[in-house]
Amino acid sequence: MRGAAIPQSLTALQPLNTITRTGLSNSRQVLNGVIQGGGARHASTVEHSPVLPAALIEPGVILRGYSGKEYTIQNVLQDRQNRQVYLARADKKMFVLKSLFEKDYNYSLPLQLRFNQSPYLRALRDTVPEQNMFVNEYLTDHLLNFAFKDVPLATHKRILRDTLRGLATLHSQNIAHLDVKANNIMIDYRETPEGIVVDRVQLSDLEDSTHIPPGQALSGLRASHRTSSPWR
Repeated sequence: MRGAAIPQSLTALQPLNTITRTGLSNSRQVLNGVIQGGGARHASTVEHSPVLPAALIEPGVILRGYSGKEYTIQNVLQDRQNRQVYLARADKKMFVLKSLFEKDYNYSLPLQLRFNQSPYLRALRDTVPEQNMFVNEYLTDHLLNFAFKDVPLATHKRILRDTLRGLATLHSQNIAHLDVKANNIMIDYRETPEGIVVDRVQLSDLEDSTHIPPGQALSGLRASHRTSSPWR
């Protein structure tokens, strides 16, 4: 299933009309500080909003998405700096729910909606506004693990091709992904008697992207300066 359609209700989300650059979190404000017209100055880190850790959501809890779909939490995939990631089930399918800081949620929402039809980008499929969560489809694994599998050269080329297509899609809209790495390249595949069949390759973590207007530049930013556990 490539580029599954997003529920029409999501296209009416208010942040598409109300979000402005003044509504950025501390991390985005620092990022704006290193984007300069006619040149670039340097930065070494991106700070994060000083928010108290949120309580973990227990397995079995049901969250209702903006679309009306109900997601039952299965387990925690990641718990780091108030940005929890959960595995959830809805309509016999698996999804990944990722919580964000409120201002990062509002900043990223219109960007993600812009790309939710691309088969090469894992953009949101729903939101849980009360929890500041994005809902993504669950894909089988990431490239950091998949790279150790015995697959033909053509499969490796296909993964590289689709990843570059995802980057090209972002760049066509002057969007820079700030955390391109193997465990942010998601691969949906199946084990068959004939071997591994790759169905989809998508660049994920679009929350770590930003718009860079034409004529401006970003230089010296360490966008991925913390150790993180890979999640699917």
